[in-house]
Amino acid sequence: MAIVPAQCWLRTFKITAGTHSATCFVISRHDRQWMITAKHFIDGALPSGGGSMTLHRHQGDINEQCQPQRIPLTRPGADIAVFSVGDTHLVDESMTLIPSADGVILSQGVFFLGYPLTDRVPVLVTLPLVKHGILYQHAMSNDVHVWWVDGMYNPGFPGGPVVFNSGGGIGTIWHVLGVVTGYVTQEIAVADGAGLVPANSGIIVVYDIKHATDAIDAFVGQTPPTQTT
Repeated sequence: MAIVPAQCWLRTFKITAGTHSATCFVISRHDRQWMITAKHFIDGALPSGGGSMTLHRHQGDINEQCQPQRIPLTRPGADIAVFSVGDTHLVDESMTLIPSADGVILSQGVFFLGYPLTDRVPVLVTLPLVKHGILYQHAMSNDVHVWWVDGMYNPGFPGGPVVFNSGGGIGTIWHVLGVVTGYVTQEIAVADGAGLVPANSGIIVVYDIKHATDAIDAFVGQTPPTQTT
């Protein structure tokens, strides 16, 4: 099984706004860096559309207040929020992570990173937690591209990246497939015939990173850059 490389870890951060926390990550495009997270997190944490967020650096004691510029999506139905950080460099550009689903294969192993249950899971360093899943299926839903991953979602993962290496798990080029946003529910029976309750099905909902890159391309008014591997 592949080992998740440094560029996936170090491009992923915990983010807080008010009393809310989630995960975000950084991609590079058009010689700039962009912050990606889940739209529902931003809309819930900053309902007025304004306000600052705190980006938690991996050193643990360094937190950075930021007010990045939000970029409109070209397809608003995607549960993705994209922010410009201007000329700021949050990560080392040598850590290449291609924002594209190109080369992914259904049934291959993927990884998702984030900061789940931070009040309950003690850690020695503030790097994200990593979980493994299997790419289950892909479809169009409400005019947006959605992937489903067989894996166990926990609160705190929304906004985190799903990453894979090309070649069905044996390549060395790493991509970000999309953004974790939630999970599919299923009803399970309660003991003693007391009815049904919704539960985690183990299927994670992931919105394709294409919706973020399309928004960035439209914002800068440029055609998609040529990806180098």
